[in-house]
Amino acid sequence: MKRLIINADDFGYSPVFNEKIVELAERGLISSVSVLVLWGIENQKNQVVRLSRIRDITIGLHFDFGNTESTYEEIKNEIEKQFYTFTELFGFSPHFIDKHKSISSVEEARAMISFAEEKKIPLQNRTDCFDNISKIKVLTTTQKYFNMTKEGYGKTLDFLKQMKEGETYEIICHPGEYDANSRSTLNREREQDYRNVIKLGPILKK
Repeated sequence: MKRLIINADDFGYSPVFNEKIVELAERGLISSVSVLVLWGIENQKNQVVRLSRIRDITIGLHFDFGNTESTYEEIKNEIEKQFYTFTELFGFSPHFIDKHKSISSVEEARAMISFAEEKKIPLQNRTDCFDNISKIKVLTTTQKYFNMTKEGYGKTLDFLKQMKEGETYEIICHPGEYDANSRSTLNREREQDYRNVIKLGPILKK
């Protein structure tokens, strides 16, 4: 069997982005959502409730570490804080954890692996940093993720064709709608991702 995760990143970044993510989740077009808790999510509680009520979807914590030179202990403490914020908002522990943008240091990778193993929470495979750390038992995917936002719709179709039996893959996307109040560098791309996820729906069912 081939397994595929369709993950929508950055829930919590903007209420405007959230609406499109929740819509896709309600329509069954994505299977996973990564949640940021440091960008004003405390003011998005209605959308948090709507997301948490959707069945057959996993909701994970999208860690955000601002300082790339932080020590292992500083990173671990920040992970604990964001984990606590998530559980307070949603009323349950995240189904998985991953990292906002790429993991930039071995310390970040070690801290996330340690936390995942300690809490027995799956860790999404999103970084080359994991290549140097053997015997990781908490990874959810056998392959690194495919970035639909960066690669585009055509290459996404090519990616689906090369999937192999017995492997688990992840496509990440950043669906949304243009938000004039957001500083996101992917503001326009989010609209395209939203449309592309809808286009993928019939193909995935087939």
